[in-house]
Amino acid sequence: MPRRPVFAAFLAALAAATCHASAEPAPSNRALVAASSGHGCFRSTDGGLHWRAVPPPTGLSRWPRIISLVRNGARLAAVTPEGFFESRDGASWSPSPHGPMPVLALCFQPALNPDSAPFLWVSPDGIRLERVPGTSAAPVPLPFPGAPSLAIFGEGEAGPRFLLVAAEDAWRACTEDGRSFLSHERLQGPVAGAVYGAGRFVVAGTGGWIDSSHDAQLWIHAPPLPGPVQSLLWSGQRFVLSSDPRTWTSPDGIEWAPLVPPVPAPLKFVRENDSENLWIAGRVSQTWRSADGLRWTPSSEPLPVEVEWVLDTHPDAPAP
Repeated sequence: MPRRPVFAAFLAALAAATCHASAEPAPSNRALVAASSGHGCFRSTDGGLHWRAVPPPTGLSRWPRIISLVRNGARLAAVTPEGFFESRDGASWSPSPHGPMPVLALCFQPALNPDSAPFLWVSPDGIRLERVPGTSAAPVPLPFPGAPSLAIFGEGEAGPRFLLVAAEDAWRACTEDGRSFLSHERLQGPVAGAVYGAGRFVVAGTGGWIDSSHDAQLWIHAPPLPGPVQSLLWSGQRFVLSSDPRTWTSPDGIEWAPLVPPVPAPLKFVRENDSENLWIAGRVSQTWRSADGLRWTPSSEPLPVEVEWVLDTHPDAPAP
């Protein structure tokens, strides 16, 4: 008789542990594409568990140097100095129908038909906003020396805006129509990342400074975070900043809270929504995945190289 309460307590603890384990969220298995500036593209069809190298674009024997990986609706665009290449699934890539272009930075304005989506592109002689395919205007000279490496589109209360950021040369500029600049200014130092979400543009410096704006013109300087900052991402629900050794989250780019425990490596990708979540972190030959940014498991076949960009092949639907 005296053993029964102890045995009952044991069963209750075991049931609680089993319930907790079963309630732990599982990472999404959506398809992903990763890009490295010097090693081309890689693809995963199971949420980052396994990665495979992607063949070069049609007509090429090897991947050109990739400058960035951006989205055009359900399509992806790999930006290179020879122009950009497009893909619907990340497995096969073709040259853009716009032809060879000396692209330094590129971003698309969302449209129902990706073929007619307006896009702003930066070349050594300035910026061009192409609203009708094949009808680029004359380039508008840049307001500072050096070229932007980041181009971000956002549309909030102030209307559509294109934000251009020169990460190394530390300046940013804003345009509404691609014909003139609404603002331009020097920054506190080199830039680690720039994103748009929740109606706000957020720019983070490698040294830990962070700026947030609703219109890409008037900026709020957030309290600095410990650096160095490695990446800045928009999850679909909040801003996520990866620094060494901590990760921070914010609803507006102004107020930041630390994520505990620390992430095992620099963050490369975060997608959060009501039905599925996926976090990807990695360094050379090591990749981890998580459903909540708190519990991490290593990939069975990690990315073999350091990658700068990771995107899902379709942001609004899980992988087939």
